[in-house]
Amino acid sequence: MKSIILSILTFFFSVNLIAQENEIKITTGFMIVNNNRVQLINLHLPNQADNLNKDFQRWMNEQYDYGLDGGKILQIGQNTFSAIGCYIPEVSNRQMDLFMRARPGHTNGTTIISFYASLGFDTWINDEFHPFEFRSLSAVIKQFAYTYLYNDFAYNQ
Repeated sequence: MKSIILSILTFFFSVNLIAQENEIKITTGFMIVNNNRVQLINLHLPNQADNLNKDFQRWMNEQYDYGLDGGKILQIGQNTFSAIGCYIPEVSNRQMDLFMRARPGHTNGTTIISFYASLGFDTWINDEFHPFEFRSLSAVIKQFAYTYLYNDFAYNQ
């Protein structure tokens, strides 16, 4: 009887671990940009991301008409992309600059995508001075992850 219970518990534990490995994790962090401490919203992806620029551009075009009105996703450096002067009404009624930075994760084959945004020159959205905007941006980024990225990873498993 003990071995049956132990086998069942082991099964559920291993299924739970496998499910957690395929999840997108969302965390926050900080980095320095132009001598300013900028708060990040990090997506920890279970696999290596291939078409992030295209996914980011498609998301901005489909959800916020960015690109249709002349806006372009710019590449800054090798792995950072920006949407300058975009409107994301769920976050703010002001024009903002949204940045996406991708880098390899600590675990082999994973990717970390960091998002950060500015409401003007060195007016970075963070949890301390812009709590509503930061929480709203986190929700928007989460929606992006599960709508545009998660399905790609689910099919690649």
